[in-house]
Amino acid sequence: MVLTEALTARGVDVINVPLEDLARIIRPRDVDLVHVHHLSKAAVVAGLMDRSVRFVFTRHGAEQVSGWRRRAGLRLVMRRMDAGVCLSQRELDDACALYPGTRSKLRVIRNGMAFPASEPALKPDEGEIHGLFVGQLIGLKRVAMILDAMVAEPRMSLRLVYHNSSLERQLKQKCKELGLNARVEFVGQLSGEALYREYRRAHVLLLPSWSEALPSVVTEALAFGVPVVASNVGGISEQVRGAGVLFDRDDPYGLQMALREYATNRHSLNGQAKLRSLEVRDEFSVETMAKEHLALYERLMET
Repeated sequence: MVLTEALTARGVDVINVPLEDLARIIRPRDVDLVHVHHLSKAAVVAGLMDRSVRFVFTRHGAEQVSGWRRRAGLRLVMRRMDAGVCLSQRELDDACALYPGTRSKLRVIRNGMAFPASEPALKPDEGEIHGLFVGQLIGLKRVAMILDAMVAEPRMSLRLVYHNSSLERQLKQKCKELGLNARVEFVGQLSGEALYREYRRAHVLLLPSWSEALPSVVTEALAFGVPVVASNVGGISEQVRGAGVLFDRDDPYGLQMALREYATNRHSLNGQAKLRSLEVRDEFSVETMAKEHLALYERLMET
């Protein structure tokens, strides 16, 4: 909806079509271009529509798909699309490796966000470490890895902000077993100003995920000048640059070592994060995202 609203504000006539409305996609009326997000039946159907209608596809990730039907569907979409939007250069490179011949069709356009006008808060260079996790309490996010790493860093406390509580009970039990009850707070779901307050309070964002595309929580944290400690997956390295510490997702001690590096270099990382916040607010703005999408659409309509 963010992209739709931004394009509409620029005079583009946008029609939002539910993914289940396959007939509307296969036989578009009075439409010059169809843009489908995520691999779905709608994306496959769009790949079969009249070639007079331009087809843009944003996959939102580069992980290999499982199942022959999904693999076949993705091959069809990648072959038929007139242009593909990747959220990071890493995603683009991975897509080119999996689907040779697509490089000329692909463009990197970051997800845009609206940021509050406040300046990033100054973070302390020593003393207590206020860690923050924002996301889902699911296996893919590997929150248990954060708890294990905290045992070796007694200065750290952790606040968990989440909208999916699937593993809440198991993680609370793990906190009890590790003696972390007094240092870990299960906050639950927050949004808007309440979430912004969490970023302002935090000293470091922790995200040891097994897989990500371009996580918005990393963009948000950096916009508030919060250094990031995360697994080096998806486009996170392009978001963070020098404003954090990344580790190999396959290294079982990677997060623990990354936290140690963060704690040793807090002064430098805080400075890098403050500088990065200014860049992020432009690079990942809604205005930049809309402008780059509009340029892509206009180029396709001219060919």
